[in-house]
Formats: sequence, C-alpha cells, structure tokens
Amino acid sequence: MVRDANDAILLQDLHGNIMAFNGAAQKLYGWNETEALTLNIAKLVPSNRLKKELSRIKQLSQKETLQTYETKRLTKEGVIIDVWLTATALTNQAGEVYAIATTERHNKKPETGV
Repeated sequence: MVRDANDAILLQDLHGNIMAFNGAAQKLYGWNETEALTLNIAKLVPSNRLKKELSRIKQLSQKETLQTYETKRLTKEGVIIDVWLTATALTNQAGEVYAIATTERHNKKPETGV
C-alpha cells in the first residue's frame, strides 16, 4: 500500500534520518530510494523553515498531535515546492515514540497571470 500510494510517504527517526521513502516521494522530490536513505529530513527543508520544522518533530516526539499543514520542501534540483503534510508519531509496544511517518502531497498553486 505504501509503495503504491499516490502521496509521498516518508519515515524518519527522531534525529530526522530518512528510514523509508516511497515511489511517490521519489517522483516528487527527485531522489531515488537509495539516495534518500542517506539523507536527513533537513536536506528537504528550506533553511528559513528548518527551525520550525525541527520544533514540529519535537512536538511529535512528545506525542503531541499536529494538524495537517501547508509547508515548503526542496527537491533534489533545489526547487522549492508547496506541500500539504500530515505527520504521525509512531510508538513501540512500550508507548515510546521511535519514528515519524509523513504523508506529503504537492500543493500545486493555481497559475496566475494574464
């Protein structure tokens, strides 16, 4: 299901290291799975948003719930794109958060102009 999903699905540890990266994420961001598994999520976040995104990871690690939100991400080519992001804290049998799963959908802004 994750492999065939239309939305990008990423799994990261609590340090931001990418642990899983599905095919839709490859299409959206440009890195193949092998490359992505060597990256930290910070590589996909524009520098001016990094502090805020890291605070969201901290919130999730403390089992706080986040609503779906709009943010920006970087592609392999350095293009900034708008995405809708849903993040979920994953817990082990002891109830401890060990990872964060995100579902990310490209939010294509409508073209404006004459």
